[in-house]
Amino acid sequence: MKSNLKIVYMVMLTLIISACSSNPADDMETGIQYTYYPDGSCKDRDNNKCVTKEFINEICESSDDIGVTKFVATSYSVGPAFKALANANGVSTKIIMDNNTCFVKLTTGGMYRGTDRMLTRTCQVYQFIKSPSTGKLLISGTDLSGCFTRGI
Repeated sequence: MKSNLKIVYMVMLTLIISACSSNPADDMETGIQYTYYPDGSCKDRDNNKCVTKEFINEICESSDDIGVTKFVATSYSVGPAFKALANANGVSTKIIMDNNTCFVKLTTGGMYRGTDRMLTRTCQVYQFIKSPSTGKLLISGTDLSGCFTRGI
């Protein structure tokens, strides 16, 4: 009897720990944008679900492998050098939590107009999507007006 109670206790403890440490990205639907706007202007639509800042921060803190969409890496606001290098050589990403806010640091590099460059761009994260084709978690929206680029 004590042995059975011990097994039940261990199973319950495992379930509780699993529930507490689960990654919120696991429950995200593929192809749906999960969006947070600080000004509260987000609207739920067929392909967009409004979430809280806490949800965005949980994703940032608990997900190990987050990429960026091509739009985020090469949007109109990145500048010609960053865009050209990102298209040619790709972008590496690093998630940074600072002052209870999720940021993504994008890094790219290579030769641009005869000069070897290493460029970084740091932006606040507003939106995630789980890729319908790969299931990979991607940052699909940032505060383009609040990004900081270094190395130009």
